[in-house]
Amino acid sequence: GFFLGTSPSRAPHRKLPVRLSKLIVGSELVDVRAAPLDRTVLFEWRRSRPSGVQEYLELVVEWVGTRSAAFLVDRETKEILDVYSFTTPRRIMGETYEPLTPPPGAALAVDSARSFMERWTAARREGLGERRAVRLAGGLSPNLAEDVWMLHVHEGIALEVAFETVREKITNEPRPILVVPSGGFRDPRSRYRTSLVSLSYRSKWEKPFQTFNEAAQYYLNDAGRLALARRQSQELGTVLRRKLKKHRVLLENVDGDRKRLEDPEILRRRGELLLAGLSSAKKTGGEVIVPDPYSPDGDLVRVPIDPRRDIVQNADRYFERSRRMERSVKKLEGRTMLLIDELRYLETLELSLENANGAEDLAALADEMQAEGLMLRAETGRATEPGELVGPRRMSGMGGCEILVGRSARSNERLTFEAATADDFWFHALGVAGAHVLLRTPPGSDARDEQIHQAAAVAAYYSKARGSTSVEVMYTSRKNIRKIRKAPPGTVRVTRYHSIRVRPALPEGRSNKEK
Repeated sequence: GFFLGTSPSRAPHRKLPVRLSKLIVGSELVDVRAAPLDRTVLFEWRRSRPSGVQEYLELVVEWVGTRSAAFLVDRETKEILDVYSFTTPRRIMGETYEPLTPPPGAALAVDSARSFMERWTAARREGLGERRAVRLAGGLSPNLAEDVWMLHVHEGIALEVAFETVREKITNEPRPILVVPSGGFRDPRSRYRTSLVSLSYRSKWEKPFQTFNEAAQYYLNDAGRLALARRQSQELGTVLRRKLKKHRVLLENVDGDRKRLEDPEILRRRGELLLAGLSSAKKTGGEVIVPDPYSPDGDLVRVPIDPRRDIVQNADRYFERSRRMERSVKKLEGRTMLLIDELRYLETLELSLENANGAEDLAALADEMQAEGLMLRAETGRATEPGELVGPRRMSGMGGCEILVGRSARSNERLTFEAATADDFWFHALGVAGAHVLLRTPPGSDARDEQIHQAAAVAAYYSKARGSTSVEVMYTSRKNIRKIRKAPPGTVRVTRYHSIRVRPALPEGRSNKEK
């Protein structure tokens, strides 16, 4: 359809050229025609010049996939006055407009199943595949032809019956249908589709409207929303990747510093050797030879010393260096644990971004990152305004149980320490970043083995190990979970747990695109 918007939209499209906009505002639409064999619509406009002379212009819109374009043409001379196109148009301003040539095999829509089958059989004899022959034989749009084919293949309906079914829908149920992208904001290749009838193979993602203007307005707003969500997702991902890289480098540096430290145990032992062998020690330059009290055979060992100091002073220095190294090791170990906690927190945020279903999840994640000082508010665009905290994902499990899944690190913390009850089982993938998962059974019933297995599979699915075929998942009662003081949100200590190996999976019939 051709849509004239009446309200502001955040759609990610360029504005119409100035000349085309002026044409629409100051002209009268007098005729609309569609070419019979290709997807071309001609809008004829009339406008009056200041001299009173009537001028007729044509707006020719060609719907041909990625090369779709609109041409503003003088009706008398056929000169192209303006062009609007997403890609390089086939004609440019100043040239003479020439209509599209219908594709080979193009034909008018047939009016009976018998004619359809005759054309289909003829197309097959010419070497066309079954699927492509359906499109050419029926003279249908690609969407409708695909619907005929899907009914035939997936429903087991005879080809002529499938064609008649679609034809009856066109006759009896014409209504603007908009098919929204099934991949959401994550799949930039997803495309919106329009149809006059409900499509069997797309019904899950269809939205019916009363008029094409309503469908077009929804498309503009929804496309804008998805574009903003896609941009925000990319920006959040950039920030997280940068933070993750920085923390991994810091962790490597701290580990390197730890390896370069002297072993405090060796330093202390050298001091003890000097004192234990003080009466029989023999100095030889920068070393002292003393018996090894830890050796049953009384072997002699060489201990490096500072020749400017006596043996007792050298022993004291070894003890002091040992104490200093112990303090440094303890400090670096604390720094390592802090970095590991922060790294796991960032990996949890990254996992939350991967599992985000829409603008609400992205907005909640952006708010959490800003609150934790990981990014400034100006670092990312916003698909939605800040609002209520997004609750956990809820899924129905076996035997009437409920499975709850945290959406982010903060959501994990709220789920575990606010929403969980004493009777809930807590799950988490072992050794990797992942969501907190609760298994809640009906009142008065204990968790069965198959319910525990199902909840563990969900915990494995919402973890960094999703791509593995077998994941070890720990589970325990909520009372065995402790919050770590001053640790990042969602970081916990588990005092006692069981483990089970499962294949990552969602409950049957559940999709990660669902909330």
